[in-house]
Amino acid sequence: MTAKKSLLALLLMTMSFALVACGKGPAATLEDAMYAIAEGDQDTAIEIMPPRLRAAFGDDKLKQMLIEAKSGLDEKGGIDDIEVLEENVNDQKAEVKMKITYGNGTSDTETTKMIKIDDKWMISDEGMNK
Repeated sequence: MTAKKSLLALLLMTMSFALVACGKGPAATLEDAMYAIAEGDQDTAIEIMPPRLRAAFGDDKLKQMLIEAKSGLDEKGGIDDIEVLEENVNDQKAEVKMKITYGNGTSDTETTKMIKIDDKWMISDEGMNK
């Protein structure tokens, strides 16, 4: 694929994710980001990070953290399934509880706080808590 086609494909994918994420609730947005991390798509996953967090760490540091998260997922055989157990939305804030089942058969339950900024759901500065 030529560089021009690669760039076009990347732009289309990024725009598609942004449009879809705007219309989705917090659980669906978080689920999409989890699969993006598992697939090594840091650019898509970083889009649900709030501006304050991105400014504090910088995109390069956050991308490195996402690469490390992908490595951890790979050690567990990747993501086999994500089940949303609870989604509590209160105006511009939400809390999403998910069960993540990995390729090796193990699973974790994660609760993530989300916040709506400019009509887009993002991970809250409070982040993820098991």
